[in-house]
Amino acid sequence: YRENFAKNTSAWDYLISQNSYSSEIFKRAFAFDGEMLEIGYPRNDILINENNETKINEIKERLGIDKDKKIILYAPTWRDNEYYDSGVYKFATEMDFNAMLVKDKINWDEYGDFVIECNEKWDIQELYLISDILITDYSSVMFDYALLNRPMLFFTYDMEFYKDNLRDFYFDINTVPGPLIESTDELIEFIRGNT
Repeated sequence: YRENFAKNTSAWDYLISQNSYSSEIFKRAFAFDGEMLEIGYPRNDILINENNETKINEIKERLGIDKDKKIILYAPTWRDNEYYDSGVYKFATEMDFNAMLVKDKINWDEYGDFVIECNEKWDIQELYLISDILITDYSSVMFDYALLNRPMLFFTYDMEFYKDNLRDFYFDINTVPGPLIESTDELIEFIRGNT
């Protein structure tokens, strides 16, 4: 994986970043010594230019979602230690889906439109746009979603293990723009108090 990654990055002429801090991180993370373009991500233009009721309702209608339904987007990062095969990662979380009225077998049918399972065919920027709250953990989705100035919850049940054994953090995780939550009960309590 790392060899293929290094081969790919060596062919890059430019790398886009949001700011100078990210540029320095990206240079190290991607072993990139080419030119950085600090122009933001074009993929996020929709979050600024299309953040209006008309566009949000249009996306919901296309996806078959009731326009009056509140949307909670759960977008965790992948875990290096949770995979089926090389490059094929599992959906792994300690969130108690039964307590949140869903189940763990990834067959959401019995819950009707309460849960909508998304895959790689869905545009994550559109999902950001239609969601009212983001639940993530250490994923970089937080940086994109922050452009919407909407509530974010950080489900950090494995923070010490992640920091010490998987990838660590590029910044102080305690400075994220939302509460660090370690249990499903805390998560449910916060959602109930903020929706």
